[in-house]
Amino acid sequence: MESYSRRKNKKMIKALLWKSSQKLIKAQNKRIVIFGAGNTSELYVKCLKTEHITPFCWFDNDKRKIGNCVIWGGGSKIFSPDKIEKDMFVLISSRNRNMFDSISRQLDGIKIPYMGIDEYVFAKRTDELLSCIQLLEDDKSVEIFSELIRCRIKNLPIPDSVFEGNQYFCLPRFAAFNPKETFVDCGAFCGDTTEQFIFKRFGSFNKIFAFEPDKKNFTALKKRVARLTEEWALEENKIICIQAGIGLKTEQGSIEEKNDAGSRISLTKDITDCANTIMIYALDDYFKNQCISFIKADIESYEIDMLRGAELTIKRDHPKLAIAIYHNASDMYQILLYLHSLNAGYKFAIRHHTPDDYDTILYAY
Repeated sequence: MESYSRRKNKKMIKALLWKSSQKLIKAQNKRIVIFGAGNTSELYVKCLKTEHITPFCWFDNDKRKIGNCVIWGGGSKIFSPDKIEKDMFVLISSRNRNMFDSISRQLDGIKIPYMGIDEYVFAKRTDELLSCIQLLEDDKSVEIFSELIRCRIKNLPIPDSVFEGNQYFCLPRFAAFNPKETFVDCGAFCGDTTEQFIFKRFGSFNKIFAFEPDKKNFTALKKRVARLTEEWALEENKIICIQAGIGLKTEQGSIEEKNDAGSRISLTKDITDCANTIMIYALDDYFKNQCISFIKADIESYEIDMLRGAELTIKRDHPKLAIAIYHNASDMYQILLYLHSLNAGYKFAIRHHTPDDYDTILYAY
């Protein structure tokens, strides 16, 4: 029998998205444009393709960007907001709540219809979101997922009740001691999750494979691994560091390193700049002859490609999966539904690990 919590949250999401769907009517026969040409828009490249959104152009308040081309947007130009025309429907692309509110007031002032890009996608994907709610294993996951959808639609702060610590290891089976475990850290950054894994396993495990394409991060990762190997008296090559990206297939690409904090990169097939070429591996190829038991992935919106490139491995080994689903609106539903479509017998849970809207993790086991 369906629980009260599940029924309540499905009803809330249906009502919320029905209101959002009414806003979509205003978008009919209008040119779709995007307001915001920063990091959020770059993370939404795959989302725009998934949702068949082809923006007419981009707008931004930053005068330094105006006149430039949006590289990830097929070369479209960035215009000043005073160029917005009456036959346009604006999608706001910003994860900063204050900036989102400021842009909203700006558009209200000129009487231009708009929606947040998350709200636009969620309104179109009501059935998929409800399917995700139905597939979640526990009421806590249902409540967290529903609250995150509500906050992302309404541009609200994440309530404290949603936050939970111990990212990637919060569920008992993900923290369980297993000396035979082989851990795959996709988007290893500076080795922070690798170190947590070793601590949780008391230094007893089979192997760790840590993938990180960013040069600075990879240097930091190697230093940390050297320290961990010494501190935990590990055998050499117990932790394998691979400077590479993870994707749909094994190929060469180029990496555009960012100047801001974190490990955000851009992987493309443009390899004209030999100094910035990088290998991108499909996990099915890399682990063709190696069984694995746990995959963690936080790889800046490339998670769905990683999973599709690991389909055979997932079906063969049934590894535990801790996958970031927060990078764009499409990931909030398509990653779970894709894994369910594999018929690999997974159960699904969702937990959220920061006080803002980052670090939402799908756990599959």
